[in-house]
Amino acid sequence: MKIFRKEDLATPPADEGWNTVEFGFSLTEARIISYLSLAIFFGINGTGFYWMGDTYLNDIRWVADEHPVFRFFLVALAVAAYYAAHESIHAAFFPNKGRGPDTKIGIMSFAVFVLYNNRIGRNRFMWVSLAPALIFLPFIAVPLIVSPGFFALNLIGLHFTACLGDFMLFNTLRSLPRNAEIWTTGSSAWTRHFAALQ
Repeated sequence: MKIFRKEDLATPPADEGWNTVEFGFSLTEARIISYLSLAIFFGINGTGFYWMGDTYLNDIRWVADEHPVFRFFLVALAVAAYYAAHESIHAAFFPNKGRGPDTKIGIMSFAVFVLYNNRIGRNRFMWVSLAPALIFLPFIAVPLIVSPGFFALNLIGLHFTACLGDFMLFNTLRSLPRNAEIWTTGSSAWTRHFAALQ
């Protein structure tokens, strides 16, 4: 994997019957994801404080006595670790298992993402999009059951907001024929039908 520039990305061969499609997120959809993320964050914490009062913060009291810079660093480190794991799970489900020149790392509007820059079947791409949501779910449910509070609820909020784009991608893929094949550069995409289902 390596961080890519637009000129590093391959496009599908012109003689293989690929058709350009609208596939990425529009500016409006990106804004919807951002606003929903904020609404989820405020909704979760507002609800937590309303229903649990001061006990809402019991699971993070040990951090309260630490220096503010340390608290900020700890939160930033936890969020960065979550996103690194989230994107690594996507990459692990790529046809090349995240290894090789077709797997790229991109940075866009403060978001880091992985991209498979070659042909991939629609069904496999659907699994790629849902993999982090499904794999993380049991690990996120445990803190909520054992010690519901600030940490557990914000972990769920972080996970759900990180998966919003994945859910939107999954929904787009559902609209394609089962035997579709996709090639994407992140900002552009092409599809075609192929004989053998992947």
